[in-house]
Amino acid sequence: MGGCSRGVAWAVAAMALWAAGGPVSADPARDLAGNGSSVEPQMPVDIKADSMDYDRERSVVLAKGHVIIHRTNETLQADWVELNVDQHTAHAKGNVVFTRGKAVWKGGEFRYNFVTKQWTTGPFTAVVDPYYIRAESAERSTEFEYVLHNATLTTCSNAPTAPTGCWTRAL
Repeated sequence: MGGCSRGVAWAVAAMALWAAGGPVSADPARDLAGNGSSVEPQMPVDIKADSMDYDRERSVVLAKGHVIIHRTNETLQADWVELNVDQHTAHAKGNVVFTRGKAVWKGGEFRYNFVTKQWTTGPFTAVVDPYYIRAESAERSTEFEYVLHNATLTTCSNAPTAPTGCWTRAL
């Protein structure tokens, strides 16, 4: 589908949920994890892209071009996203920006589970106030546990030319 409007984007998402056996609401902001998940039941989601296709056999929506997936306080933007409706996961590539609340992550590739909130990533930069983070890769395995590989953490927005009062730590 080329040049999807919000209505067409909703139709593709509704079709994906229906085909996956999940409930389909009349609300265009229907939840991907709405199949009785006790983690976050009935949370709204909005998907927009230049084009979207649905693979019924795999229960996958493939969104291309200016993809924006918004859910509560989370937004995932990318050039390309493969969204698995059954597993509630997204694999995003190209100019990826993930925002949760005030935290902003930017990189080239991002894998995310909308139910468990676990993610993995390649090289990235992030702003999690008051910190600025750069790493070769990272994972979020639990709500409070992040593993950063070859990372730099700083309180300075312009590191490494840090002004007095800022600190930088290589991890």
